[in-house]
Amino acid sequence: AADNAAFSFAGAAFSVGAWVMMEEALGTARSVMAKYRSTAATQREFDLRFSATGYPILEIYDESVPADWTSTCTVNVLTPFVWQFVVATYSGTEGASAIVHYLNAVAETPTAVETGLFVATEDTTALLTVGARNSPTPAQMFKGRIALPFVTGTALTAANVTTLYNLGRQL
Repeated sequence: AADNAAFSFAGAAFSVGAWVMMEEALGTARSVMAKYRSTAATQREFDLRFSATGYPILEIYDESVPADWTSTCTVNVLTPFVWQFVVATYSGTEGASAIVHYLNAVAETPTAVETGLFVATEDTTALLTVGARNSPTPAQMFKGRIALPFVTGTALTAANVTTLYNLGRQL
């Protein structure tokens, strides 16, 4: 999608998620949705992805410092060839519980690693990509299907995520 201020949160809370079905065995990191451009050092905002071992990861960036904050799940893991609902929420502040991941509406407070002195995300001109990160050349391309991707300017609650999960399961 073209750059739009509605996809940037500049230090504010946000949530990102989608229904996904990976159509390959685990073994390669794959992005679900990102506002990220590695060809310009100051063009990264967030990257929701799965690690090579299938754990959800949300990485957010503060390009003014520069710094980043990577949250990695250690319990919830993606199962290939099955539709699953993945959501990551960010409260807009730093702290151990600022990012929460959900896989099929099951919450997990991930392990967070801060590189640099993260203060807040920035509003950049990076494009929003679904199924990859990095524009103009896609990287970490998702192999499978993605349905109903969303970005919202609020940290969804567990009840919100459960409602979305239950609605999506009916589809």
